[in-house]
Amino acid sequence: MKNIVRILFLVAILAGSVVFSTVSPTQAQVTPGICDNPVDVLTAAFCAAREAIEEERSIDLTIVKQWTFEQQEFTNGIDWGCIDGIAAVDVRPVYYGWEFRFTALNNEVHTARVSFVDLDTVAVCDEVALATDAPAPSTAPTNPNLPAPVTGAGAAGTFELGGHVNGLGTQ
Repeated sequence: MKNIVRILFLVAILAGSVVFSTVSPTQAQVTPGICDNPVDVLTAAFCAAREAIEEERSIDLTIVKQWTFEQQEFTNGIDWGCIDGIAAVDVRPVYYGWEFRFTALNNEVHTARVSFVDLDTVAVCDEVALATDAPAPSTAPTNPNLPAPVTGAGAAGTFELGGHVNGLGTQ
C-alpha cells in the first residue's frame, strides 16, 4: 500500500511539473522584421513608405511580389504629380527624395515618396496601378547577309552523361 501511495505521489509531482512548465522563445527564435530597427537611412525610408501606404489603404504589404525604389527630384514638390487635385499652394516644399513602388500579391502597384531630409515627410500617391507583364520583345529587322535559321535540336546523337555519374548502368 505504501508503494502505491509513493508511486501515485511521484506521478502527481511529475504531472504537475509538466503542466506548470512554460516554454518561452529564446532570442534565436524571435525573428525581428526589417523595420524593427532599421540600420540605414534607405531602410528607414523603405519602412516609412510601406507603413504610410499600409496605414492609409488598410492593407498589409509585409509580403509583396516586388518592390523598387529610385532617387528622384520633385521639381514642383513632393506632392505634385502624386496626390490628385492638390492645390499648388498646398504642395510641401520637398524637392528630393525616394519614390518607392510596392507590387502587392494581387498585382496592385502602390507608390509613395519619402523625403531625403525628413523621413517623416511621406506622400502616398493616389493612383493604384495594376502591374503589367513585360512587353514582348520587338522583332529586329533581319539581316540579309545571315543564313536562314536551322530548326530542330542542336545536339545530334544519343544522350550521354559525363564520367562524373557512376552506378546508373546494369553492369
